[in-house]
Amino acid sequence: MKGGDEADYLLFVDRKAIGTVEAKPEGHTLTGAEEQSDKYGKGLLDIYPKWREPLPFAYESTGVETQFTNQLDPSPKSRNVFAFHRPETLLEWLEPDKQLNTRMANLPTLDQMPTANLWSAQIEAIRNLEKSLGANKRRALIQMATGGRVAQSCLRFLFRERFVRRISVMDGRTLKKTTGQ
Repeated sequence: MKGGDEADYLLFVDRKAIGTVEAKPEGHTLTGAEEQSDKYGKGLLDIYPKWREPLPFAYESTGVETQFTNQLDPSPKSRNVFAFHRPETLLEWLEPDKQLNTRMANLPTLDQMPTANLWSAQIEAIRNLEKSLGANKRRALIQMATGGRVAQSCLRFLFRERFVRRISVMDGRTLKKTTGQ
């Protein structure tokens, strides 16, 4: 590494560096480790072939908790993940049109959305959801009255934007039966 610091691990795909891993002992807080990973991704020596500079992906892990930062996001932030991503997934994310947050920031406007068979409350809910996701807010809630077809609104949005390949939907009655409440 430039400046004498070394990343704990470098991730390689097809013999080219694609990311860093900052390892911390179990119980250690990962706060602050994101800055270390970012520094390592920017300071890689030229002796290593790399997919791009700075390295686009960074992980921080204690072995129990793992955080991931995608430097290609419009506003990169670390987030908890359950596991390291597969190499082919990281390669796919190098393509600009595969970046989820970029796609969310460039959502089609409502006038490009088919509104046939949608209630006005559904149109408003989808519009507000798109606005929230386009502002890079990671969490969103659609709140509608009972019978407002919330699930249908969510599904239309998700499938229209091709954000999901597979989804499970459960209504309130089914949820109560499943949880026993």
